[in-house]
Amino acid sequence: MHIKTTAAVFCLSIMLAACGQGTPQNKAASAASGTSAASPVSSAASADADFMGVKVGKTTLDEARKILPDLQAGQGTITIGKHSIPMETYTALPAADGETVVFSFDGDSKILQQIMRLSPRPFAQTRSELAAKHPAYTMTREEFGMLNRSGITYEQHLAEIKQAEQAALFRQGDVLIIGSVNNTPDKSLVIYLNAKYMPEALKKVRQ
Repeated sequence: MHIKTTAAVFCLSIMLAACGQGTPQNKAASAASGTSAASPVSSAASADADFMGVKVGKTTLDEARKILPDLQAGQGTITIGKHSIPMETYTALPAADGETVVFSFDGDSKILQQIMRLSPRPFAQTRSELAAKHPAYTMTREEFGMLNRSGITYEQHLAEIKQAEQAALFRQGDVLIIGSVNNTPDKSLVIYLNAKYMPEALKKVRQ
């Protein structure tokens, strides 16, 4: 199973390059839901960058396996700007509401750097849940420069995000939380990305 996730700037001129019209997330969802040995994940803490004690930027792969012993292993990448970063990717079975969770670990440090949620719930509901726990966030110029793959300027980004209806950006400590529609408004996608990992990952691929 190969999973590709994209934490890039803006689908529909917003925030997630593959979220609206692209297919990588759908492939991830179908691949994940087709596994039979993955761990079920509760969606109770779905608005947090902490799933059953598995934390972005903190939890190691060994620690995650102890918490979720039946995670389904696969190959995958995360995309930062125009660069694809190979990751060790693990999938959890859908929760009771049909949500699938994908965990991406750095291959060297084995630390969790990204969580991706693929939810059958409407984006409006997911955005409300996120907004209830996290303040809206505006990316810094430096963050935008690392994530930007659309060719728009930072000033255009600031203008467009004010009118965004199909994506939203929040922050929890060092974790960027990027939410969007997943092809249609009745499905949603949320990526939790360790902001501190971005320059490290880009340095690796540029060496």
